[in-house]
Amino acid sequence: LQRTGWKLLLFVLLSGWLGFFFKSSFIWIYAAGLCCLWVRLSQGRAGIVEWIKRGLWIGIPAVLSLVSIYIFFLSKGQSPASVSKGFRLTAETFSFPLAAPILSGFSMDDLFHGLLYNFGRPMFSYGVSVTIIIVLAILSLLLIFNLIRNSPNNNYKLFIIVFYLGALLFFGIAYLKQLNISYEARHFRIIGLLIVPGMIYLVSGLKRICQLLFTVACLCMAFFSFSYLIKGYWINKNVGAKGVSGISQINIDQPALNAVMKLDRENKNAIFVFIANDIGQEILHNRVINLSPVSDDLKIDMDDYRYEGFAGPLYIILPESYNGPKEKMILKSFPGYAGFNLSMLSDNYVLYSANMKR
Repeated sequence: LQRTGWKLLLFVLLSGWLGFFFKSSFIWIYAAGLCCLWVRLSQGRAGIVEWIKRGLWIGIPAVLSLVSIYIFFLSKGQSPASVSKGFRLTAETFSFPLAAPILSGFSMDDLFHGLLYNFGRPMFSYGVSVTIIIVLAILSLLLIFNLIRNSPNNNYKLFIIVFYLGALLFFGIAYLKQLNISYEARHFRIIGLLIVPGMIYLVSGLKRICQLLFTVACLCMAFFSFSYLIKGYWINKNVGAKGVSGISQINIDQPALNAVMKLDRENKNAIFVFIANDIGQEILHNRVINLSPVSDDLKIDMDDYRYEGFAGPLYIILPESYNGPKEKMILKSFPGYAGFNLSMLSDNYVLYSANMKR
């Protein structure tokens, strides 16, 4: 896009809607991209008036796009950015976004099974993970500085600066306010993509041995990535439980899922409670409540878990590991029910059922 006009208006309006439809966090990418577009259209123009004129061509459709997103979606209920737990400044609050180029571009967060938001068994203690992130933040700043200093393309420099600062501002504030946004490098994938051409350019000017080491590093990342993909495919195909949706369910086993689907067929006015959102896809005839998993420190906001009243048979499906304090916390979330019965759905999952009004 090199000039203003109706094509620019349509692009800005529709790209906001389409981007948000595919991923709600696209909004910060949308803002950063429009900022880059505005600078590109205004460069070489003398006077602030010319910059304002071109800014209106972008700003008006952008505001229309964002206002409609708020009216028709964000205002209808909670979103990850709508609930704050208060301000909390930690070492990782801003260092994690600062480390985004290496965490995402070199898949470091994925290779370590999540430094702060773990998927699978943590590879490091929390303190060690934070130290690694601080080191990666420093290295990322050095990398970005070199990309900006050595790149011959001004548009590339513009995009690197704006998107990096945009990610730091958006996610730094989100983490500072403790919004429901996890510390995962996948949120910064656009930063990882943006540094790729710059990295290739930098490495192309280094000695052969450095180019060889960089190639080996890329091949190692590719090997681990494809190994993870192949292993995950095998597990989903041969191990994961499958129900009416046909989707592999990793948060329940097949015997327990079969029992849940049987209960669903036998009832028409029941409520099923899960601590994993995806299992609710297998419920066709009844209602579903999804609760957040209870952490090991047992610190929860009871208002997020409490459901008053009585509304038909209640079936709560929990992992066997919840036996004890976690189980009691979940059962107390439904004060309108009495006479809970416990039955084992499988070796790993337990059913707590109640059909009596307190």
